[in-house]
Parts: sequence; C-alpha cells; structure tokens
Amino acid sequence: MKLITLEPLHCSDYLPASVLTPLSHRSTPRGLEDASHYPEVFAELLKDSSWSLQDLKKLAGLNLLRVMRQVEQVKELH
Repeated sequence: MKLITLEPLHCSDYLPASVLTPLSHRSTPRGLEDASHYPEVFAELLKDSSWSLQDLKKLAGLNLLRVMRQVEQVKELH
C-alpha cells in the first residue's frame, strides 16, 4: 500500500490511460452520442433484474445529491 506523501501526484501512476485520454479522442458507443439517449439506457437497465430501482436512482444522480447534502451539513457546522 502506498502512503500519502507530499510528493506531486502523477495521475498516470494511478489511473488507466483510457481515463486520461481527452474526451474528444474517445469513441462513443452508437446510440449514446449524448445525454438525450440516457432514458433508453435506463429503460434497458430496468429490464435487467440485476439492477434494482434503487440502483438506477443512484446511477441517475441520487448519490451525488446525497453527497451534496452532506457537504452542506458539514459546511453549516463549521
């Protein structure tokens, strides 16, 4: 396990190259060119029994909203 140090962080040591590639250089799966297709993705995931409704809500942004609420609570305490 690598300990946290004050040395500069080199993202390439921790992240795969695919994450570091600019979005403009990535290929997009057909049918997912933009966010307008997200409802189709969710419709397909709803058909898959391995995804619960709660999982899909989290995927759609519920986790982000939860984190934002927690950040606001911490901010109010300080």
